Amino acid sequence: MTVHLFTRSCCTLLESTLRVSEIPVLAKAGGYQYAALTDHNVLFGFPAFSAACAKQEIRPIYGLEADTDYHGMTVPFLLLAEDRIGIHHLMECSSQLMETGKPISIADLNRYAEHNILIAYGEGGAADSELIAGNREGTLEILKQMKAELPEFDVAISYQESSLWKIKNELLRELCRSLSIRTVAMNKIFYAGESDAQLCRILKGIKENRTIQDRSFPMITGRS
Repeated sequence: MTVHLFTRSCCTLLESTLRVSEIPVLAKAGGYQYAALTDHNVLFGFPAFSAACAKQEIRPIYGLEADTDYHGMTVPFLLLAEDRIGIHHLMECSSQLMETGKPISIADLNRYAEHNILIAYGEGGAADSELIAGNREGTLEILKQMKAELPEFDVAISYQESSLWKIKNELLRELCRSLSIRTVAMNKIFYAGESDAQLCRILKGIKENRTIQDRSFPMITGRS
């Protein structure tokens, strides 16, 4: 069985405590054969990631979480390179995001998705608010809209231990099956272990200008 580790590194400023060089080490220790680097809008870690994966004999997957202007909402989509052309498209996408400081368009996403695997998030994606509200029809309409506007894509089902998200994930799987959209299990990994959780939360607080005493500030559960 082939298993994968999907991670975000400290190259995504104030969102992760993971150094790029740590990721393949963690992957090997966890019995993974592949590790994916999927930073938010940036590709700064690619050279170091490639070298670190070679050292640990881990197969690298190069990815990018790209902010997209999806009908007035800024929504992240995940792109995973299938080949060298796909990596080149990731570079073009990241350059556009950095140069303009704005999300890419739906047309851009379609273009950059060539030679890449496209994954739409459930949690944190276009249908997030509808899922949280338990709006079955609203979620279904958004999935139908994405299927009509985007190339072939998978929908990420988040690993969540909460009873709320277990219910939401089951609804999302059911609706995707009804539309013949594939789903893939995925967790956003921001740190290596429990000892790093509080530090990661502090970084997130700095980014959002909030304190960790804020009761509305969510716990960060993305770990390896």
